[in-house]
Amino acid sequence: MNLNDKKTKKVVAGIVAGAMGMNIVPAMMPVVDSDLAGMFGVRAAEAAVPTELARNVAFTDTDTNGGQIAGNVTWEAAANESNITDYVVYYLNASDQKVGEAIGTVAKGGTYSVTINVDTAIPTGATQIGVFSKNTEGESATAAKVAIVDDKSGDANNAPTVTNPINDITGTAGGEAVTIDASGTFEDQDGDSLTLTAASSDESIATVTVNGTDIVVTPVAEGTATITVTADDGNGGKVNTTFDIVVSAAPAPANNAPTVANPINDITGTAGG
Repeated sequence: MNLNDKKTKKVVAGIVAGAMGMNIVPAMMPVVDSDLAGMFGVRAAEAAVPTELARNVAFTDTDTNGGQIAGNVTWEAAANESNITDYVVYYLNASDQKVGEAIGTVAKGGTYSVTINVDTAIPTGATQIGVFSKNTEGESATAAKVAIVDDKSGDANNAPTVTNPINDITGTAGGEAVTIDASGTFEDQDGDSLTLTAASSDESIATVTVNGTDIVVTPVAEGTATITVTADDGNGGKVNTTFDIVVSAAPAPANNAPTVANPINDITGTAGG
């Protein structure tokens, strides 16, 4: 520090005047000499919170119970760590907001990994894990993120159930198809997506197709056929429900009496001719 420097003298004069109660307002200027700042207890301009983020955040759930996770959250250093002292790991919701307290903190230059213990329940609302950069001024406004993919392979599968059986239907041979909405017919306790299939006991009487959750039955000929609808959860669980279609014969066409198309003209003749 050079006390003969003009800038130094100006700052010193202002500080001393203030200490003596003199009503002097020195011109505002930054303290550019770190020695001077330390001498008079003046805090140098603070660094901003980090903007550089960790890279390649990864997490694989090793806990096979649904609703619970375990494993290591790993990441790579930010491209520029000059303004970073630590990395802090949190759960995040779908809106990138922090859920609960930090999972862990790792100092810059350390092993970039945080362990989530077995049987850790996924916090309500958490859908992601985020790694924030940190320094003495605080944490970065955003995080490097990875989605939470819950491994449920160890859970016992519950087969779907029939909640609203389909009622029997009627149709007319050769008539219009009947469409049944089966979206509320089945339920799956595990929340699995269900795939529906259907079969007819006698396709000469009625055929059936499936379009999503719509069951489309087409009457063909007089008689009764049983339609079986199956819901499959994709994890080995299936359930069936059945209903009948009673097909009546097509009505006979209305009879039309014959008509005279060409009347016969009168004729003449001679007796004995």
